[in-house]
Amino acid sequence: MKAEFRKLQFLILSVISVKASISPVTSVPGDVSFAGLFTLNSSTSYGECNGKVSTSSVMELEAVKWAIRRLNDNNYISGVKIGLIAYPTCQSEQLAGYRAMEIATAIKEKSQNILGIIGATRSSESESVATILSRLPVTISPPMTSYSSTCVSLSDKTRFPNFFRTIYSDHIQIEVMTSLLLELQWNYVSIVHENNAYGLHGAETLQVVLKKHGICIRTINGFNTTYGVELSLLNQIIKNVTSPADGAVSGILFFGGQISAEKFLTALADLKLGGDTPSVIFSEGAGTSNVVFNDRTLPASRGNLVVSPTYQPVEEFLTHWRNIFQNETVLAQEKITNPWLEDVLREIKTCGNCEFPTVEDINDAASNNIYVKFALETVCMFAKVLKDSRQLLCSNENCSSLQANAMNIFKNH
Repeated sequence: MKAEFRKLQFLILSVISVKASISPVTSVPGDVSFAGLFTLNSSTSYGECNGKVSTSSVMELEAVKWAIRRLNDNNYISGVKIGLIAYPTCQSEQLAGYRAMEIATAIKEKSQNILGIIGATRSSESESVATILSRLPVTISPPMTSYSSTCVSLSDKTRFPNFFRTIYSDHIQIEVMTSLLLELQWNYVSIVHENNAYGLHGAETLQVVLKKHGICIRTINGFNTTYGVELSLLNQIIKNVTSPADGAVSGILFFGGQISAEKFLTALADLKLGGDTPSVIFSEGAGTSNVVFNDRTLPASRGNLVVSPTYQPVEEFLTHWRNIFQNETVLAQEKITNPWLEDVLREIKTCGNCEFPTVEDINDAASNNIYVKFALETVCMFAKVLKDSRQLLCSNENCSSLQANAMNIFKNH
């Protein structure tokens, strides 16, 4: 209990120092709303929310928006429009905590009719948000469903009673990692991980499981990601791992996200180890897009593996996504409710003077984004529960009771 209090105290003190003017909050109007927590940008070394745009996160926001719009256009819940309020978290636990306090205030003051949370993107952010929102009175504490937070600790219902997810927990990928190691006969490995909930819990669980199978761990190296990832630190970690002092490792197990994975491979390539370049098994957070595996990281990418759920493209949404960046009218319309699309456009254009990127550029920018499917499933799950609630409790088209008491109705269903 004391540990939980200290964590909450730390989060509150941290969010007090976060500037309230960070990125704009984008709203899609509705009778009842979901609050969506998306990465959207990375943080700069000064903790500001104006770093490099996350194309995959912007794509996930657009997918949620697209799904909600389709439900509303088809009058899925008769007489009720679903809204979305998008909150950028910028890969920051502190900012995610600040967003949680914004959401809690909106719920308590009834300034927004928020009945559930979609997100957060990263496990450490989800822990921050769930910790703060769980302190709200039970009657108004909103359910929270993430489509990409896989950390095992989030399954602890005593700490996070309102947290759910549509993606698998890390138990599954650790089982797959272990099976790969046994199949490849890797019996001497190093673990490299981000120092956040996702990386730390992943590394801890791996240690326990690998020990049971008699797989030796040479080194365990963590690195911070709060204000970016330093290549010099990753260089030193790689030198420690590849040092011949204690014998060459069979390979490296990497627990981290896309940005960290790309930096790690860049550092590995820059060292020019040639035939001594170790193979790496990446966790699902790294993904398989060219954000990580590109021309610069190619020398260190050959022979590496990524543990990931199967990519299942949603073609109707992908058509919409490509159309945004090939049609000026569509782009102008969509960026009103997703202004980060403009940053994505600048990021993915490879030609100097062309107005729009090629189809290849668009496809490569966020290729094989496994989280889109899980984000759409999250919207559908929330919408189905809301629709069932309406059918049980409403007898007219307007259903003012649902709009006035959305939180209680939704949670009690």
